[in-house]
Amino acid sequence: MLVYPVISSEPGVGHEGSFNNLIGTEKGWYNRKGKDFETWDEGKRKYEVLKERYSLDKQVSTDTPKTFIIFSSNDYGVPPENEVRYFNALVKNGVPCEMHAFPGGGHGYGFSNVKYGSDAIQEYRNDFLASMARFLREL
Repeated sequence: MLVYPVISSEPGVGHEGSFNNLIGTEKGWYNRKGKDFETWDEGKRKYEVLKERYSLDKQVSTDTPKTFIIFSSNDYGVPPENEVRYFNALVKNGVPCEMHAFPGGGHGYGFSNVKYGSDAIQEYRNDFLASMARFLREL
């Protein structure tokens, strides 16, 4: 079950901050200070391998488990293309999946409720919860 997930490491598609936290910054890997050429060059190659490995849309196979994806089309933190790419890869590999894109809510609507003074998914909440509950029952 993926809720507004970060999927791709591709610039402009993925969430750069998330990938920097996961594998380090490109600047850090490409910095040559204090490194001989071989160490520096190997570091660059390792960085590219890690970016590819953790771009989940490129790792889907027929062994990928049944997947439920939900997000908001107005998520400006993690572009919706992340989820769409992953969904397309799941379909291409014959993995049972479903995807729900709500027109509102942005990113992080799990923290939006009346207690905190906002409810970004109020009008979608029933559909959101019902679709998640049905998916879990069918596992």
